[in-house]
Amino acid sequence: MAGRIVYEELPGLDALEIGSGRHPLWIRGGFPDTFTARSDAASARWRFNFIRTYQERDIPQFGVHGGPAETLRRFWILLTHDQGGLLNASETATAWRA
Repeated sequence: MAGRIVYEELPGLDALEIGSGRHPLWIRGGFPDTFTARSDAASARWRFNFIRTYQERDIPQFGVHGGPAETLRRFWILLTHDQGGLLNASETATAWRA
């Protein structure tokens, strides 16, 4: 029956929700499961599994079939090392070929 489902987008936690002071929000991220994990290792494991699932299942559903998930993972790591600056596609391509 059409119209009987409601979708509600829930963002991750933000600094206002967790209070002031030093929190692992910047390291662990805003997803509740990773933020509230019992240890840094458990949080890292959750993030690794989340990213792996995204690469192996979700990205191909978007119609992107650029090869093995490991290749995409390496490309994302390459991009994260250059975050916060202007994108120079030529430099990125040169680093990717290296």
